[in-house]
Amino acid sequence: MLAFTRDENEETALHLLARSSLESCCQGLEHQDHIINPGMKRQVIFQLVKFLWQTFIFESSSKDEIFEFIRNPPHLLFDAVKVGNFGFL
Repeated sequence: MLAFTRDENEETALHLLARSSLESCCQGLEHQDHIINPGMKRQVIFQLVKFLWQTFIFESSSKDEIFEFIRNPPHLLFDAVKVGNFGFL
């Protein structure tokens, strides 16, 4: 359900993750005491992105549905490129 759930702006978890800077996630001083290995945090986030993509692709009924998902709301992949989120891509 998480792969398909949309918020009030019609965005999914993948749309939000595309715009976030996964490379710098939780690197602030307030989080450093809780993170043993910051690389592990990044790996877990990338696993979530992969899981959401796979779930969406395997559960979609058609290629048109997949393309519409990527385009609406605004171009999912372009948002990731714009913020330099190459791990997402």
